[in-house]
Amino acid sequence: MNDQCSIIIPLYNEEKNIDTCFEVLKGQTYRNIEILFINDGSTDNSEEILQRKIIENPHLKIRLLSQENLGAAEARRNGIANATSDYITILDCDDELSNDAINLAMELFDSKKDTDIVLFDLKYQSKIDLQTKKINDFTYYTDSKEISGADALKNSLDKWGVHGLGIYRKDIMLKSYEQYEKFNKENLINNDEIITRLCFMNSRYVLLSKGVYFYNNNPFSTTKRINSNLYKKIYNSIILYEILLEKAPKIANTSLIMSYTWEAYRYFTLYKTKLLNSSDWEAAIQKGVNMIKFKDLVFYLSFKARIQYFLLLVSGYRSL
Repeated sequence: MNDQCSIIIPLYNEEKNIDTCFEVLKGQTYRNIEILFINDGSTDNSEEILQRKIIENPHLKIRLLSQENLGAAEARRNGIANATSDYITILDCDDELSNDAINLAMELFDSKKDTDIVLFDLKYQSKIDLQTKKINDFTYYTDSKEISGADALKNSLDKWGVHGLGIYRKDIMLKSYEQYEKFNKENLINNDEIITRLCFMNSRYVLLSKGVYFYNNNPFSTTKRINSNLYKKIYNSIILYEILLEKAPKIANTSLIMSYTWEAYRYFTLYKTKLLNSSDWEAAIQKGVNMIKFKDLVFYLSFKARIQYFLLLVSGYRSL
């Protein structure tokens, strides 16, 4: 296969990571690549550095798009809308790819014609010191290298039994965004996690590649750190639930709502005194509790999730 693949890279104040990012891009053995940097209103020297690096690398097909600071979610959406390829992957500026990552993934689209997503081999990478890195592998729910879209969706609801970092057919991504935006047009935090699951729902097959995506654990990353809007993940999970009720009712359950509600509650109890929007957090947690269905408590929620649900009730959140 020699189809073009677009690599979309959102960035906000990433001046320290741009050089390494370019080394990753230059190292790719797959040559038919379009690169879109989406500058999300950076206030450091990111744009100036990017302009210089583009001039220094005329052999790379690069476009730089700039927007006001609207967040990583909107930057990703902007990149997808402007990509000219039929295949798209998203790379965080402070993460890395093995040199053969794009090539190995693109080859798999040829191996099975009804493949809509190819996922990279995900490795979590943490620096121990200047010379040493600790690497942990992502563990899939299955040993199979070929997964149906429905199974990928099913095994991403309660927890991430399959991750979402890979190359997607653009039409699958656009369809998923259209479904999401039918229910919500607000820029909610972590909507990429919802879009990924919708892409699974809309896909025929998901294949697993040997090409590696290195997720670099960086607590200061603007695309990774948790902020005061984390509670909005609850509303995103409700949006997904409503879409699944319409599109895939046999899979729809409130396990993800429960997971995000508990995550928000734990964060809220730790940092309540530092949050200026406590009422928003409490309203979202209450909404999440209200959405939990009795049948899900019995059939879908894990024992641990049931305990968490009842702890929320004991803490004062009421079930309606």
